[in-house]
Amino acid sequence: MIRRSHPGEVFLTSIAWLSLSLVLPPLPWTLFLFACTSAAALVQFRIPPRRWFAALGAPGAFSLLAVVPLAWNASFDLSDMRIWSAPLRSFTASSAVLLLGLSTPMMELLYAGRSLRIPAPWIDLAFLLYRFAAAAVEVSAAMTRAMSFRAPRASWRHQVRASAWLSASLFQRILARAHRTEYGLAARGVSGWVVPPAPMTAFSLSMAAWSLCWPAAVALAALLHARWR
Repeated sequence: MIRRSHPGEVFLTSIAWLSLSLVLPPLPWTLFLFACTSAAALVQFRIPPRRWFAALGAPGAFSLLAVVPLAWNASFDLSDMRIWSAPLRSFTASSAVLLLGLSTPMMELLYAGRSLRIPAPWIDLAFLLYRFAAAAVEVSAAMTRAMSFRAPRASWRHQVRASAWLSASLFQRILARAHRTEYGLAARGVSGWVVPPAPMTAFSLSMAAWSLCWPAAVALAALLHARWR
């Protein structure tokens, strides 16, 4: 049976790789750090490869788009390292944060926050934002499917107009969905703060130390590289 990591272990690992992505020079360490975070995601935390690389699509596209205005300011001198520094750091930092987001359920993160004595209203607000985001994705997907079924061969002008209508009415539909959820919880007698369930596994100091060995080894290699260069 594969042991599931405790949220605290995943959090420490994610913070370690995130710190390295912000501290180390983007070149030549970006590809190496991305390979390390991908190895941790696929091997250590058992994240499905398709899910991992699909989640990296958004930060990757954002990083590529960020290169354009930076290159414009540098007169398209691609040898200027300032063009690549921020996008590469952003991409590696995003991969480190995704380690936590894709491997740990939200309810276990809320339980970890409750264990760290984070104020209960903050935990409740995080839970509501999480539910609001899930409702937004579901409602947006349903509206997009309905729009495609009603006008499967619409011209680009009609598609732009329909997208504008969808964007204008999306927020109202999400609020209506959130109100129905609120009324349903109130009808069941739920009036207090969210009490998230405990994680399935206990925090292991040895597993946390083992997870931090790899970022520590990379940091040591970076120090030796900077000294001998």
